[in-house]
Amino acid sequence: MESLPKPPARTPSNTDQGQIQGSLPGPPPRPPQQAQPPASLPPGHLPHGSLPQNGDYRVQETVPLDNYRREVVSVHLKARVNLSTALPQTYPEKFSGEPYRTDHLAYGSEPRDRKNKLSKKERGDPTYDRVAVDVGRIVGNKFKKMLKVEERDDSRADMSSKQRHHRNEEERLRENRNYYKDKFEALELKHREENRRLRAELNQERDRVERAVRSADHMQSTMDNREYFLGEQASDDEVCTMFITLLNEIKNWSQAFSSGSSRTLQEERFQEYQRVTPMYSEFHDLENSTVNKKQKRFFVRGWTGYVMCTKLFRNLEGPEGGLGEDAWLEKAIAGNFRFLENRLLEADRREVPYKSFSDWRAFTAELLGKAVRIQNGRPVSQASNVVGQAVSEVMEVIRPWHKEGTPETMKVDEDKLYTIFASAVQLAQVLRRQRALWSVRLPWAPGGDGTTPLFTFDPTCMEDERNNDEFGMEELKTRCVEFIVTPALYKRGTMNGERFDKEDARCRAAVVIVGLN
Repeated sequence: MESLPKPPARTPSNTDQGQIQGSLPGPPPRPPQQAQPPASLPPGHLPHGSLPQNGDYRVQETVPLDNYRREVVSVHLKARVNLSTALPQTYPEKFSGEPYRTDHLAYGSEPRDRKNKLSKKERGDPTYDRVAVDVGRIVGNKFKKMLKVEERDDSRADMSSKQRHHRNEEERLRENRNYYKDKFEALELKHREENRRLRAELNQERDRVERAVRSADHMQSTMDNREYFLGEQASDDEVCTMFITLLNEIKNWSQAFSSGSSRTLQEERFQEYQRVTPMYSEFHDLENSTVNKKQKRFFVRGWTGYVMCTKLFRNLEGPEGGLGEDAWLEKAIAGNFRFLENRLLEADRREVPYKSFSDWRAFTAELLGKAVRIQNGRPVSQASNVVGQAVSEVMEVIRPWHKEGTPETMKVDEDKLYTIFASAVQLAQVLRRQRALWSVRLPWAPGGDGTTPLFTFDPTCMEDERNNDEFGMEELKTRCVEFIVTPALYKRGTMNGERFDKEDARCRAAVVIVGLN
């Protein structure tokens, strides 16, 4: 075996003792020795830089973080003590051909890279101890790895703790959700039952209120009838429906009288004709207007309505007040009733108020009506004469205008008119028994003496028969009325016997306005 070269003498200048001299106590310096020839290493002898394998010093596998500095100091001290006694005092140089060791503990001088170079301070410090520095670096690296492992383990523990906390939070929230869900379902069931009970009670209460209202209405009606000894009072809608039905029957019946060119109008009755044709002030103008078929039908409807309301209805209002007969009564009884009614109507309203007068009239009409019966849609014998006279008065004017003109068809149309007038008598009896004062009449028109103004359109009691919307209401008020086709239905007061100070047209009269198509 080739002998190793002799190492240089160990002096403070060429040792690494100064690096940690100030912080860690080292062994005392030894006297220089004589150079000895290199000898072969005995078995088991560790070369310079090797760590002892007999476990003289140990590094704990797990070092707490808070004891890191104390462990480093203790390991440094223990390593220096062991090295000072275990390592030989000779440092053989590295022979040529020996591979460079990777643990940086090779013999002799070590090749220094940029990181392992001694600084100027280290080279100039005689107390710098290279061996202690190397051992400290090795121990420090070991502790770094151990700390990394411990930190990684702590982070994993932290991660598991976070996951465990998250899982616990999820379980808590799930338990809360299930608790509130069960509580909500219980409350929902309870409220559903409560709502069902309240709804049933509400329905029962509504039924009770409805029964009470019906009972109160019936009681009020009974008290009113007992108080004034009156029959059943008809509503405004019922009265208007009966009246409009009667006018529609007249309109359909008048379709058979629109032919012929005979001049049947009588000049001595011109003032009566003017009730239907207020625009014409001359008789020949009226005759010329009836040549047209459409205007002829308007005149037939207006003349039939005029005869009906003046002969079959008792009217107390307007210029024609006091006219008309109670055709549903016998002539003698109707005359007495008319006499008493006129006397009370002319009396002072402070002595005989309208309410008292209307109650007397309705009560008397109710009692007198019990003695009159209507059979098969026709009045009894004491009223048939009045109805027959009214039919004859109408047919006397319009008979020549019949479409066919045969006796058979003429008789059929006369019977139809008789039935219509019989229905008018029934309506007249109903109106007379009402506490409110009802009147069936044509809108008032001045006489045609040539000095009075022409009859103009009044929207309060008239409506356009042809429903022309070309002109506004203000424009229509300035227009003249050519034909009054139907009478109007007026009402004064209420079924309770109040508000007799004002009269309103419940059903307005249909008129034909000049200049409108």
